[in-house]
Amino acid sequence: MITHRAAPRFHYPAAVEDAQRAVRFVRYHAARYGIDKDRIGAFGASSGGHLVSMLGTLDGKGRAATEDPVERQSSKVQCVVALYPVTDPAKVDTSNGLQAITSFMPARFDLDRFREAAPVTHVTADDPPFLLIHGDGDKTVPFNQSELMEAALKNVKVPVKDGSRASAVGVRSRGVVSRREMGRSGWRRRCCLGLAGYFGTV
Repeated sequence: MITHRAAPRFHYPAAVEDAQRAVRFVRYHAARYGIDKDRIGAFGASSGGHLVSMLGTLDGKGRAATEDPVERQSSKVQCVVALYPVTDPAKVDTSNGLQAITSFMPARFDLDRFREAAPVTHVTADDPPFLLIHGDGDKTVPFNQSELMEAALKNVKVPVKDGSRASAVGVRSRGVVSRREMGRSGWRRRCCLGLAGYFGTV
């Protein structure tokens, strides 16, 4: 779990930069933590789903010329689990969602800035596998936000767990499923187990 600058006090790209810094920090100190720096996954829900999606799709290259050794590390993760993520802020059309987006983005509307903040615009064939989970009863983040991301990933044939050139993994709950119902159903635990399973630790 990471702590990052959050809305409404801070706006995009503050939270994304903090998430990237966290990955770089963990990667730099991988030996200390006893982990493989090339096998880092990210799991997040809602706004956290947006952040982990950015970690999976942004280039994330470190800055070779910097004096800070942490900043030289890549912030790209190797697996993403995103629950009801915002993947294209400009297309969120629910009342609760619009309030959240307005708080997250800078005050002045800038379409280019919105595109920059959208994980779907950064999808490329070298992105890691994604597990997308979203209930179609979500009143904040529209269900189609995950559908947009799934389509973008499939379009570039993002590898799945076995490394085949197939579509991204998209697991979606239908039947008017709310966030509260998803929480009671144990989705978060299943996601963590899935993440560990992808890296061969369970």
